[in-house]
Amino acid sequence: DYVADKLFADGLENGGLATRFPYPVTKAMLERGRSRYNVFCLPCHGEAGFGDGMIVQRGYAQPKSFHLEELRAKVPGYYYRVMVEGTERLTGRPFLTPNAKTVGEGDMVHPVLGKNMKIEDRWAIVAYIYALQKSQRVPRTELSPSDLEQLSRPAEQGGFNGGH
Repeated sequence: DYVADKLFADGLENGGLATRFPYPVTKAMLERGRSRYNVFCLPCHGEAGFGDGMIVQRGYAQPKSFHLEELRAKVPGYYYRVMVEGTERLTGRPFLTPNAKTVGEGDMVHPVLGKNMKIEDRWAIVAYIYALQKSQRVPRTELSPSDLEQLSRPAEQGGFNGGH
């Protein structure tokens, strides 16, 4: 139906950004999201989403960390629309038009990436971003003994490296 199609294809519902995913998030979806994130997002946003990707080392502006409260509060449709339309420095606003007709006229902060990927891959990346955000907020009491052991090891011995 029309509402489901708008949600799936456009990341919109009820005249605004989608507050939910168009279908259940599965392990396979997250694995696909990680794969696509590594291709499209990792160079700028970094492995764990802190905005510390390779582009920063090359002198480009650092993107915001997905772990900032302002981005943790964003609904799924927000991330979906950023992939489809990008954001412009001029206005600071994403989603200038429903069909992205005017995007690219200003100084692009986030490029339009959605045209280069399948709709399912966009949603998978959004799900993976949410997983990255949750991964940095897991209480120690919810970690397994092996996770706790790995956390206590130095990075060069196979421990976690700075949240990555």
